[in-house]
Amino acid sequence: MEKNKSVIFLIVWFTWAAGKCLDSIVRYSMTSDYYIFSAIDMSPVYFIFVFSIFSLNTATVFYLFRPTLVGIYVAITALIVAFIQNMVSMSLALKDLEGAKEAYAIGRVGRGLSVRDGALDMIFSQNGIITASAIMTVFYFLVAYVVVRNKSYFGYVRSV
Repeated sequence: MEKNKSVIFLIVWFTWAAGKCLDSIVRYSMTSDYYIFSAIDMSPVYFIFVFSIFSLNTATVFYLFRPTLVGIYVAITALIVAFIQNMVSMSLALKDLEGAKEAYAIGRVGRGLSVRDGALDMIFSQNGIITASAIMTVFYFLVAYVVVRNKSYFGYVRSV
């Protein structure tokens, strides 16, 4: 089946998301999410989330290249699980803003990236976390909309 621009967008999105998860698995100790979960002695939950999301994103990429009806459900599930993980992480970050900020800074330095204190203070504030959560929610819903809009690509046929 021919891939339109929105399907190509989905391929790029889910490939990027799978790569991001793989990076989070390999360099887990440098992620603020791992810090957030390990700070409350729940680091196994971090790995359950990340491995699940990685598997679902990878499966979605497979189904985007070999479309079948199950692909749309895998893609939506990938988005839902990633959304839940992000909301849990952000909720926990709100309880320990200083610790999350420090873990984020350590992760950036470990990857050779710059750290600006003013930006960190803005991001790791209650308003910053809530704004990021709102933006993330809108973006996840937009990607889900694109998935559902392309349901015929996955072989969905409405029966009467």
